[in-house]
Amino acid sequence: MLFLEHDAKELLAIQGIPVPGSIRLAQVPTGANIDDSGASGPWLVKPQILTTSPGQSPDAIAAHTNAEIAAAVSTLLDKTIGGQIVRSVLVERKMTAQSMAHLSFRCDPASAGLRIEVGAGARRDASLSEVVAPDPNAVIACVNRLSTSLPGDARSCVAAAGRMLAPLYFGYEAILLDIDPLMIFADGSWTVGDVRLAIDESALFRHPELIALLERRVYAYGDIRQHRASGIDYRVLDPDGSVATIASGAGHCAYLLDELVRRGVQPYNFMDAGPTALNGPAEGMHGALQWLQAAKALRCVLVAISDGTIDLTACAAHLASALGQAADFKTPVVVRMAGTGAGAAGAILQQASDRVILEPNIDAALDLVAAQAAGAPG
Repeated sequence: MLFLEHDAKELLAIQGIPVPGSIRLAQVPTGANIDDSGASGPWLVKPQILTTSPGQSPDAIAAHTNAEIAAAVSTLLDKTIGGQIVRSVLVERKMTAQSMAHLSFRCDPASAGLRIEVGAGARRDASLSEVVAPDPNAVIACVNRLSTSLPGDARSCVAAAGRMLAPLYFGYEAILLDIDPLMIFADGSWTVGDVRLAIDESALFRHPELIALLERRVYAYGDIRQHRASGIDYRVLDPDGSVATIASGAGHCAYLLDELVRRGVQPYNFMDAGPTALNGPAEGMHGALQWLQAAKALRCVLVAISDGTIDLTACAAHLASALGQAADFKTPVVVRMAGTGAGAAGAILQQASDRVILEPNIDAALDLVAAQAAGAPG
């Protein structure tokens, strides 16, 4: 899961990482709060959305007075950026750096290690990188080794940042920590400019402080709270998508989405429904189908379950019950179930609804979905 920048910086500051002074706002300051007797800036007013793009948001607004801050907040709140509605902003002291660098740690699944990247200046294409074992000492040694190739002012600051950030990365069980820029000042000190922090969601139960943060942000992290409550990892990818999916296993879900796109189909959602949701109780499948009914351009639903931990007959019974209660949901549902009990599961679904189309072969099922998507909305 990816954190909003203001939350990521709060977590960094708790661990002693230098960050600019800032305040989070979820509403426009009014009245005495915008007394404009003099300039208090410079400030940057930064929209808070979840993004994997490095660097500062192009929608950030510079401000020098309280009135300018209020105007910037008014401009940004409720604005849609990258398909997300801005519910809060970060008002942050604008720092003037002598130079800039960047530093990132990210999981490298192919090697079961960590990819470390360092660089100086604004060009990331000139960065130095190396994959190391997932160990704090190995990461610190790698940052020290790579930073020796950086200009003098960046060399010591990147190495110092690496020593401070590596324990934090492992302590929060992160999968991504990207600092870009790392701002370097004439006196040799540094501070974090922009940060992206993502952690392993499956490790949340070991971090009550992170769970408490998620619960405080009622306007954000709805997908994560929903996942924790339902056992279903669900996200809308394209509100105008024509095909919705219900599947089990994040890798299997990603494969289905790639195959749909390859067939020229716009996926509506990502839905990884695990054993807790698919094996029961029935409310999990009922909720999943209700979420899909919000899709306005939906032409087909693909249900693809082949996980050996899923009771296919129970899953089919829950899906049949959900379809029975959704009388207004006329969209065709292509079902591919593979494994023990697939035959009995198919019989349950065929008896339950004439909207269900069974196809045991995954490639044929995907082709059938693509054909349905090319037809008229259901």
